[in-house]
Amino acid sequence: MIATTDELLTRSYGESSRLGNLAADAILARFPDSVAAFTNSGGIREDIAAGDITLGDVINSFPFPKHN
Repeated sequence: MIATTDELLTRSYGESSRLGNLAADAILARFPDSVAAFTNSGGIREDIAAGDITLGDVINSFPFPKHN
């Protein structure tokens, strides 16, 4: 378990979503000098259920390796 949530973290194509907003917030936390962050809604592949969040849940939702 890496986190918990009381709500279903949903994805949505072409509009704002809880999971997309969380991803953008995580980018801003990682790069505090930034003023905005975006994520590709098509790249979010699965919702994350309420309850305990595992690394596997995150990998299933964002299944793309880091590219340098």
